[in-house]
Amino acid sequence: VEFRAGKMTMKGSTVTSDKRTGQVYIQQTDYSLIHFCWNDWTSGNVDDLIIFPDDCEFKRESKTDKDEEYCRKVNEYLNNPTMPGALGEGGLQSLLGNMSHNQLMQLIGRTGLGGLDK
Repeated sequence: VEFRAGKMTMKGSTVTSDKRTGQVYIQQTDYSLIHFCWNDWTSGNVDDLIIFPDDCEFKRESKTDKDEEYCRKVNEYLNNPTMPGALGEGGLQSLLGNMSHNQLMQLIGRTGLGGLDK
């Protein structure tokens, strides 16, 4: 899914709009990671966030007619990504047995990536 979108910045409890224009898109990598991206049309820079299912919720701004569709699609892609193997694909997620984000953080959090102590 992709669509035109602005950007907001939060400092403390204040949210301010950014005057730059851009585009939001979501992509899934070969390693089954979900990327939520915002492309700045002026500079070409991309803000790329890796999202784990159920870690976030996308909310709409109520003034446009496609918002319901975009919100539904974004939340579906972020929280229910296509499972590797269903399309004949492999990937990191299938190797880890479809662990949740919390399980993965427990796995790498105590001993570091790969289970190697320093």
